[in-house]
Amino acid sequence: MLTLKQKMSYASGDIASCLISHPIIFYFMFYCTNMLGIPLMAVGTLMFICRFWDAINDLLVGALIDRTHSRTGKVHPWLKAFIIPTSLFMWLMFAAPKGAPMTMKILWVSAAYFIYTWCFTACNLGYGAILPLMTKDQKDRSLLATFRFFGVYIGMYAVQLGLLPLVALIGDNLLGGDRTYGYTIVTSLYAILGGIFFVVLYRGCQEKIYLDNLAEDEKRGITLEDRRKEERKKKAVSIFKDVSYLGRNMPWMIVFGVTLISFTLQGISGTPNMYFLIYYIKMDETYSSLLMVINMLPGLLMMPFVPKIIGKWGYKGPGLAGMGAAIIRSIVSYFMGTNIVGITVLGFISGFFGATMGIAGIAMISDALEYGDWKFDRRLEGLGTAAYSFSTKAGPALGGIIATSLLALVSLDTSLPRGADQSPEAIAMIRFTMFILPAIITAIQFVLMALYPLSKEKYAQIVKEIEERNKTRAEAAIAPSAGV
Repeated sequence: MLTLKQKMSYASGDIASCLISHPIIFYFMFYCTNMLGIPLMAVGTLMFICRFWDAINDLLVGALIDRTHSRTGKVHPWLKAFIIPTSLFMWLMFAAPKGAPMTMKILWVSAAYFIYTWCFTACNLGYGAILPLMTKDQKDRSLLATFRFFGVYIGMYAVQLGLLPLVALIGDNLLGGDRTYGYTIVTSLYAILGGIFFVVLYRGCQEKIYLDNLAEDEKRGITLEDRRKEERKKKAVSIFKDVSYLGRNMPWMIVFGVTLISFTLQGISGTPNMYFLIYYIKMDETYSSLLMVINMLPGLLMMPFVPKIIGKWGYKGPGLAGMGAAIIRSIVSYFMGTNIVGITVLGFISGFFGATMGIAGIAMISDALEYGDWKFDRRLEGLGTAAYSFSTKAGPALGGIIATSLLALVSLDTSLPRGADQSPEAIAMIRFTMFILPAIITAIQFVLMALYPLSKEKYAQIVKEIEERNKTRAEAAIAPSAGV
């Protein structure tokens, strides 16, 4: 059984990830367009290129993690090397000189974003890969996923409740109404705090499964250096072979698809969110913090009950209920027009139905990797988690460029001040991108989730057979030396 300290240390990884990545996810485009004056399509293209590189880079780092061997584990060396660079380059993305020529501003944010993606991947992907290396117990994994989402909510609340109000406070009161450098100051605080929480993860989470396997190898005379030599002998083609295993792992492919769609939806509906508020609802953008916090609250309230819900109904039923509620919410919200109170209340109610999906997705990916070990006799925690993480990066990249292209198509003018009138075509496209398009894509996700094949009973049988196979191999390896 995992200790409370280990669970809390694991949760700190998502606190760190949210503190560092969510200012970028929610506010970087707005910062670039409305603070620095960079054209909308230029920012959309930049974010697409960097996010897509980030997604590819997940696969590379994941394959390297699978081939990393050290006394502290597969993941810990990566965390140790990249925590400080991750925090530094996140901050530099919000530190471009406002008065610089446009070309310099674009180059500044592009270079910082590009380097940040590599550094953050090493930390965040390593964090994700630790879960299947800490325990094989399905209940413990569900509890870890639950603690992880407590971390998500703590980090997200810290960003949503704190960042924009602090930017407004510093920008309006200390910097004479200029919020641009308010972003620079506030994000430096979030970068430092994110780095601290990554250190807590590094120090508090042990890769027990890996270390136990390492100990078993040493009993059979296989040293750590032997493992490293074996990895050095592998050709690049072995990575493609590992990818082929994932491609034939049906449970994993379904979870990958569901996650890819989830994060694509984030990119689609999240991109126009600030413009929806300041140009359609005509509210100050700082109010978006309050609205997002309200929409996140159901997930936090449901958190203690999620393991019981999954334990009773599994992954599929709660996931389908959440997706169905999301479709209904999107369609009804569209017809509510500027009734922001009604839209918020509807989002709050539907949030109770969708609260289990995020936790379920994390646990499902670990279960699907056990399925791959059982079927192909190949453990792929690094690459499997990386490809899952790929969807979390490629999804927003795809969703963001779709939304940005649609808004640019109708000439959304981001140079206009808050409350200014956009063209009717721009307003119509903002509303379509916020509500109707997500409803259509969620319907596709619903069908995919309905195909998930791995039941609780099937998973338990898989784990039992893997343990019996490993025990048989260990006994066979020890037997010859015992007879000498």
